[in-house]
Amino acid sequence: MNEIRAALPTWNVNTFAEFFLSKLPHLAHAAKQSWTRVGSNRDKLYADLRSIDGMSVLKPDANFVFCELPPHWPDGDVIASKLLNDRGILIRHNGGKTLQNGKRFLRIASRTEEDNKLLVEALKDIAD
Repeated sequence: MNEIRAALPTWNVNTFAEFFLSKLPHLAHAAKQSWTRVGSNRDKLYADLRSIDGMSVLKPDANFVFCELPPHWPDGDVIASKLLNDRGILIRHNGGKTLQNGKRFLRIASRTEEDNKLLVEALKDIAD
């Protein structure tokens, strides 16, 4: 558990908590730096996911990217299981959600630039 906590961004909080953090002047600079880094990593992840042939990727506003799988790929639960079993990468599929055809969608949380790169490479390997 400590390893997981150590790998999380410094400001892994919701919008409500962000509001209160912004009111603490001595943390404002560190918070802004962290939010900028998280946003930059997310934007790069978005661009890299868009480079996968057939992947439909929605422009994100949060720290995750929502994508529809290419038509010739297996469903999201199969992709998620393969990534976890083969690479130790955990992503969320949307099968069983109220979204129509949710099994064809992934919700991918942005992490560090290095982690995001490994994920995109793993997804590209699935495409081959």
